[in-house]
Amino acid sequence: MPGIYGTLEIARKSLFANQLAIQVTSHNISNVNTPGYSRQRVSLEEAIPMSFSPGQIGTGVVVSAITRSVDQLVDNQLVSESGLYSTLDYTATVVGQVEALFNEARGANLGGRINEFFNAWDDLSSNPQGLAERQAVVSNGELLASAFQRVDAQLRAFQENSNKDVAALAADVNQLAAQIAGLNGKIKLAVVGGQQPNDLMDQRTVLLRSLAEKINFTTLTDSLGQVNVLVANGRTLVDGESRGELFATPVQDPVTGETWNHVFIRLPNQSASSPEDITSSIASGQIKAALDFRDTYVPYVRSKLDSLAYAVVTQVNQQHAMGFGLDGSTGTDFFQPVTLAGAALNFTLNPALSANMNRVAAAGADPTAPGGSGVGDNRNSLLLASVRNLIDATLGDTTFTDYLAGMVGEVGSEAKGVNQDLSHQKNIVDYVQAQRERIAGVSLDEEMTNLIKFQRAFEAATKLIAITDDLLKQIIDIGKAG
Repeated sequence: MPGIYGTLEIARKSLFANQLAIQVTSHNISNVNTPGYSRQRVSLEEAIPMSFSPGQIGTGVVVSAITRSVDQLVDNQLVSESGLYSTLDYTATVVGQVEALFNEARGANLGGRINEFFNAWDDLSSNPQGLAERQAVVSNGELLASAFQRVDAQLRAFQENSNKDVAALAADVNQLAAQIAGLNGKIKLAVVGGQQPNDLMDQRTVLLRSLAEKINFTTLTDSLGQVNVLVANGRTLVDGESRGELFATPVQDPVTGETWNHVFIRLPNQSASSPEDITSSIASGQIKAALDFRDTYVPYVRSKLDSLAYAVVTQVNQQHAMGFGLDGSTGTDFFQPVTLAGAALNFTLNPALSANMNRVAAAGADPTAPGGSGVGDNRNSLLLASVRNLIDATLGDTTFTDYLAGMVGEVGSEAKGVNQDLSHQKNIVDYVQAQRERIAGVSLDEEMTNLIKFQRAFEAATKLIAITDDLLKQIIDIGKAG
């Protein structure tokens, strides 16, 4: 019924509602810098009115809900774009390492080694019988071989590092999946209990964004607020409170014979003895970037390096075998013969030349033959010096130095292209993040305004209680006086 107690109840409701609004506003202010936090709002509604004559009488205010300001489409886009950014960021880092390796000023200086090797043949042509010049040819040959081996070994090391990253990232995915499944359980309990788990849902969105950085996925949300996570073309990683698991298992390539980690998945509630290989089904994320770098980019660069090494060994050996050493030897390979596959790895000097430098074939004729001068001429050393300018069909009708320059340029262009894509993707992520901030971000100015508004309402409610209390005292005093 309307009356003094009805007024007191209205004041009580107002006090409670505005106190709760102040608490939510304080929560917003305290989380202004919390990543992924969504601004919360108290929804105030009129309490159910009381029917009375001559008309219904209001009964105050109630808090109908505490909601989070969020646009799920924007949140989903931010998760997706963050995953693409992370893919490019990983790629830019590892491709940049390859670019640095081929940097002629600070890297392996392969081009410099090639030029120094052929310059040594030029020097030998000026003094074909000179021991120092022959030593320089042999030494530069060893340095050239070491340079090829070193570059190939470093590229192989890059592959091995990415291979380790695949295993580490798979472990990260499992940890995130476990956390998401755990939050699903807490959210389910809250929803069943009629609560709105705003903070838990924010935490889960942050985890989903981190997961997208590792591997691409799609999600399905059920009626209890639980998110089911599907990876690799629909394989379930998280199903409510249950989760699957990724395994990084070594698998030998039947073509190359190399052993690299493949990614397997065990579905929720599935036996660990029957995982499925999903390596080829991963479309983005750092795992995909690591796989592409390991299995595609580095093998391509190594094959280009092998082609150059094979051409150098073949052309130099062919010309060297046509010449004569000071001891009359001929048909000698300068480098150990190699096959195209693994040419850089197996690039080595013929040990017979290190043991006997008189076998370095600088002469065009046998100096020990009857009628010979006994002193080597320089015709073959001149021809060997000119090998650097030969057009090699196996290198696409180009010279060694031009092929290497093209290779270095290609590596540089790839790095530049990836960094440009990364910069573009960062702009997209920043734009979507700004959109989310406009929707879900906390504005301190707005929150302080709300805080003052709710404070004033709270103070008014306390004054109403005080006034009502005075009225009650007066009514009691009147009763006593009667």
